[in-house]
Amino acid sequence: MAKLQGLLWTGLVLGVLLLLDATYRQTFHDSSAALSSLFQKTSCGFTDFVFKVIDVGSLWLVVLIPVYCYATEGVKTGVPMLVTAIVSSGLNGVLKVTFHEERPFWEYGEVTAIKCTKGWGSPSGHSQMCAAVYGLFAYYAYTRNQKPLMWALLAGIVLVGYDRLYLGVHFYNQVALGWSFAAVTVCVILCLKLEKEKKLTWLLAASCLFTLFCFAIISFNFAFTDPYWERTWSYRLYTVTPI
Repeated sequence: MAKLQGLLWTGLVLGVLLLLDATYRQTFHDSSAALSSLFQKTSCGFTDFVFKVIDVGSLWLVVLIPVYCYATEGVKTGVPMLVTAIVSSGLNGVLKVTFHEERPFWEYGEVTAIKCTKGWGSPSGHSQMCAAVYGLFAYYAYTRNQKPLMWALLAGIVLVGYDRLYLGVHFYNQVALGWSFAAVTVCVILCLKLEKEKKLTWLLAASCLFTLFCFAIISFNFAFTDPYWERTWSYRLYTVTPI
């Protein structure tokens, strides 16, 4: 019952954020760009390097945590972790081509893409995938009374969100949406009651098929729609902002 309530609450929060995003998007973008610009004014070579490492390392953990869970705890923990990572990846790609939302360094000249990234911006892929995988792992840590690990994982989610703003590749509304979609994904996984190995096998197969379907949608989008971002973002990327 508690898991179902969690799903309902996270779904409600997601709905509210989507409504706010549609209504106040430009306001969010303006204030977020100012925030990213402020962060970047205090940057230096060392901090730039640290956040570039976080940019890469956080996604490696999205892969390594499910593999670790599968190797050490078997299918009952490993498969839900794998499914969460796979589904989050495919879902994020579809959401990005659906929202068609720009990134800060394209729209605002005062924001530098310290770690240059092309492609649509909403929701943040790093934020969504890391929050989903770290969040589910934090739940397992909580159930095992491993509180330090749980808090470290939750802190990692926040750090990745800050990283996206610091690097100038996402607005904070895009980060918040990534977290919200991740929370819904985790709650759905927890509500499925995955005790039987046969059910876990079917879930893993279904998640792979779902992700293949998502990537087919993404490929179709880029093949048959006008990729105007290549003309605009590429110009900003290669002639205005440093690589």
